[in-house]
Amino acid sequence: MKKNRKTSGGFSILLVVLVVAAMLALVLYVLQANSVLQARRASQTYFSQAAFFIAEGAIYRTVDQYANGQFAPNSLPIADSWEENGAIIKRAIYQDENGPIIIEITANVKGSKRKFMASFEGEQATRAPIEVAMIIDVSGSMYLELEDGNYPIDYIKQAAVNFVEIIEEISEEPGGPTDRISLVVYGDLVDGTDKTAVIHPLSAGDNYDEITDLIESIGTIGPDGEELFHYRNTPSANGIAAAIEELDRHGRASADKYFIFFSDGMANRPLANIADSNIESLITTSCGGKRCSRGCPDFPCFDAVRGVGCKPYDGGSCCTHDAVLQAELARGELEIGIPYDYDFTIFSIFLENIPPSWSDFIECNSDYGDPAGNEKAIEMAIKLGRETMEAIANPPTADQEYFFSTDSVDELTPIFEQIATTITTPGGISIIEVAPEPD
Repeated sequence: MKKNRKTSGGFSILLVVLVVAAMLALVLYVLQANSVLQARRASQTYFSQAAFFIAEGAIYRTVDQYANGQFAPNSLPIADSWEENGAIIKRAIYQDENGPIIIEITANVKGSKRKFMASFEGEQATRAPIEVAMIIDVSGSMYLELEDGNYPIDYIKQAAVNFVEIIEEISEEPGGPTDRISLVVYGDLVDGTDKTAVIHPLSAGDNYDEITDLIESIGTIGPDGEELFHYRNTPSANGIAAAIEELDRHGRASADKYFIFFSDGMANRPLANIADSNIESLITTSCGGKRCSRGCPDFPCFDAVRGVGCKPYDGGSCCTHDAVLQAELARGELEIGIPYDYDFTIFSIFLENIPPSWSDFIECNSDYGDPAGNEKAIEMAIKLGRETMEAIANPPTADQEYFFSTDSVDELTPIFEQIATTITTPGGISIIEVAPEPD
């Protein structure tokens, strides 16, 4: 009997060892599978972006070729395919009875597909060259760490670089217009020193590599050991004012002019320098009848901090008021008798990036009289930031939106891609991205 008990005990120990080993093997397998899945997702994102650029370039080339008579109308429908830069491209050109010319392009890069469709009546209309001021918020909140270990500034840099690459791809097409981009960053120091600057002027020409290098340099360590373009506050009005001056002084009369204005927070600093007495008069006679002599609260704890008549919607601060006024000036909407004929089109992108952790640094609980006061202040700040950015953008039309708002950094690149496609589309032609057909 004793011998049997020993045998039974040894078997139990062996069984436990085998179960533990199996569990460890399973854990290792799950970890490995998760690592492979993450790598696969990253590669799919890369291949999808590559497919986007290849498909977009092919659709514009085909439109140009058709408009220049390369495809005779009686040769339709056309269906062909070819390989280009690692992508398999499929193309279809056809015309329904009495309908528009339709061009479809699908690019497939290692299973990731992107598809564009163009439609137009008759010959392709030409477009004017474009001048773009890309205005980027480099305030402190852009450098707050996200859950994935990255920072908002990383994602806006990626979106901005993609935007430049799209413009470059289109501008390099034979016979295409020469498009130029200026790069503006805005922010200030803790002591209020304004650091808004045009870091790539239009006068530098269409040097797209230089623009992307400058974008990539944002947030990196410079030669003096300090972080480049990492500031504290959000002087939105200064960013818009710098773009107005840049496009007004150096923009070509024949070009269409656009602002791409990005921010992740609420304007909390006023316009720094006002050279025109008419604008000074307008500001001092609205929004409570006084100029902002200092910054505005990041988190308004109670409505009394807002000025009567302050934009947007008579519910802003003097800082948001300055920003909206500068946007109205850029769009040519201010009627104050000043000799300006600006007619800039403004797209604005708002990233709702005020993390809950900021409630540890503000003191609004007592003003609201409950422990949730800080959270309410954050909600107010997001709401005012969103309303301000919406008022900065051009009003929407029946077929075009100019204001974009998202709480996801992953959506920034698609938004910038959409804007790039919109402003480079010739008049009289519609080019859109559509979902590719499944395999």
